Amino acid sequence: METKANYLLIGVFTLLGFLGILGFFAWFSKVELDRQYAYYDVYFENVSGLDRASTVKFAGLAVGQVVDMSLAESGDGSVRVRLEVAAETPVRIDSEATIEAQGVTGVSFVGISAGSPEQPLLRGDAGDAVPDIIAGKSTFQTLTEDAPRVIDKTLETIDRINGFLSDENRAQVDTILANLASASADLESTLADFSTVAQDVGASVSEISGFTGELEGLSQSVDSTLQLASGALETIDAFARDAQTTLEAGTKMLTSADETVSIAGQFIEEDFKRAINDMTATSEELRAQMQVLGGDASKLLVTWEETGSAATTRLNQAEDLLTQTSVMVDDLTQTLETIDTAAASFDTLMSSEGVLLIAEARNAVSTAERALIPLADAAESDLPAILEDVRAAARQVEETVRTAGADLSAATGRVDGISASAETALTEASTTMVRARETLDAFDSALGTAQSMLESADSAFAGADRVINTDIGPLTADLRGTIDRLNTALDQVSTDLPGISADLRRASNDAAEAARNLDQVISGAAGPVDDFVRAGLPQYTQLANESRRLVQIMESLVSKIERDPARFLLGGSTPEYRRR
Repeated sequence: METKANYLLIGVFTLLGFLGILGFFAWFSKVELDRQYAYYDVYFENVSGLDRASTVKFAGLAVGQVVDMSLAESGDGSVRVRLEVAAETPVRIDSEATIEAQGVTGVSFVGISAGSPEQPLLRGDAGDAVPDIIAGKSTFQTLTEDAPRVIDKTLETIDRINGFLSDENRAQVDTILANLASASADLESTLADFSTVAQDVGASVSEISGFTGELEGLSQSVDSTLQLASGALETIDAFARDAQTTLEAGTKMLTSADETVSIAGQFIEEDFKRAINDMTATSEELRAQMQVLGGDASKLLVTWEETGSAATTRLNQAEDLLTQTSVMVDDLTQTLETIDTAAASFDTLMSSEGVLLIAEARNAVSTAERALIPLADAAESDLPAILEDVRAAARQVEETVRTAGADLSAATGRVDGISASAETALTEASTTMVRARETLDAFDSALGTAQSMLESADSAFAGADRVINTDIGPLTADLRGTIDRLNTALDQVSTDLPGISADLRRASNDAAEAARNLDQVISGAAGPVDDFVRAGLPQYTQLANESRRLVQIMESLVSKIERDPARFLLGGSTPEYRRR
């Protein structure tokens, strides 16, 4: 029994199927027998994910594959990777080869950069058939290598920020804010107290202004007193001139007396007895007149002595009053200096809101000083001259009285008319002294008025001093305490701020550096990611679709083989067996 199989046809179909399968595999592997290739060596430190037959891309375009990988002959631990690329690929001297990751699957390939167009192409030397391409680092490798350092820097920055935001620093900041709030509240209350003190100072300035007006009245009184004193001095001068005229008249009378004596000598020679009798009677009359004149002269001298004593007493009182005035002026000067010092302290303490008020106080004090300066000048310059003139007039009167007394004593026995002239002169002198006494009384009254005005000024300045010592002292103490607390808080803030600023600066620098590194990594990875999205992802999608269709075809083929393997292998005809 023999089969009716056609062995030749079966053999032909078998050969054709085998050749078809070979062609399919050649097409599937994209084998090109007529292409020319160029070979390059690249030395990488790490080839993780790279394998033989891995794709080689030039500027993102597939141009070859990896044909060999082995350790470098130099023994430095690097890996030599031989690349097979198309001969027309323009690999240049500055081109770099990097290991890139393709898509999300992590399949690695070798990427070659295009290099600079002005650089020459890379060719092997005569002794080295395979040229070397410079090995570079891909963005992913750079990110992988720099990621630990970036993470460490980020963690360090976070630790520093956490250290800066510790409970102790927060407590210090809360303390600083509380101190600032307390200082602000104290400053507000201090400003309110200072407003009250400013009102008191304004009242004191008003009193000082009133005192200035009284000083103007005092100046007018002093002027009128000086005018009266000038009139008294003129009267005394006139009295001195009258006394001089009287002395001249006395001299003339003495001359006449000499002539009379000579005539009397002649008369004695002629009629001695009668002359003796006449002289005796005359001497008796002269004795009586001299007794009367001596009593009157004694009374006059006593009166002049009393007048001189009263004038001396008044002068002493005037000196005491001038001394008190000088002391009071010194006290006023010290008070003004104290007010000026207080104003300077106010100006130092309150350089913003109290400036205008202190300026007004200074103006008032300056006005008071200008008002007191003429009085002080008058007291220092005019009054001593007036007193000196009064003393000189008193001395002149005293000398005149002594001279007149001596002349009268010498002429008591011979001159009758002198007594009348002396009496007239004494009357005029008494009138002049009465006027001088009235003038001194007016001057004393003026000085009393000045004393009362100075007492008023002293009370006003005492009130101002009391205000300054009682109100401004505590206010200054409060201000000083507030400023000390504020300075303490500011010192603490200034002490802590450099460390805080340094921590913030370091943290910001670390954050900026981390951001720059992340930006560089993201910027470097943007190109490969875009390339994968544009080229790799569609290819993977197409590969998945083709794989799905291939699996479907294989499943259909397997199902056919399972149903009828003989029919699939031998064809569609059923073999016939014939008998012999």
